[in-house]
Amino acid sequence: MPSVLPGLTLLLMAGIACQPDVLAPSSQTLAGRWVRATEPLSPMGQYSRTLEFTVDGHYVRTGSFRGIYAQLPADSVGSISREYGSYVLTNDILRFSQDSVRSWDYLSGTYFRAGPMGLPIEGPPTDPKVELTDTQLTLRYSVNPGAGYVAVTDVYHRDRLNRGSR
Repeated sequence: MPSVLPGLTLLLMAGIACQPDVLAPSSQTLAGRWVRATEPLSPMGQYSRTLEFTVDGHYVRTGSFRGIYAQLPADSVGSISREYGSYVLTNDILRFSQDSVRSWDYLSGTYFRAGPMGLPIEGPPTDPKVELTDTQLTLRYSVNPGAGYVAVTDVYHRDRLNRGSR
């Protein structure tokens, strides 16, 4: 009876070869623009988020809302917010330090605030753990919405059209 072991070994090796290469997080491997999948909003609109990292330790986090105001076309930005700051990456833990926020909303106009973000009443989110491949950035952290901490996983994909400072 022939052995199935060589066939299983080959199948296992092929499966491993198909896995994306996990990268050691560093400012060089993190650098560039990362895009999260667009989220539908209720009753209307959608939310999208991007993260941009530079090799010198700065970031911009952008969140935008489209189609949230009936007065605007469904694909128009109704509100956008950009958070600027610096980051420190220690092993696979990422710490954000916000420097300023600039926002615009169709109804309320422009808003700017310099300085670090205040602390949420419920407690700050934990520093995210980074899982990184060449095409995907996964951030795992916890937030406290008021009844204790809950786990959050944000998955971003590298923006190949706008690679940022990489």
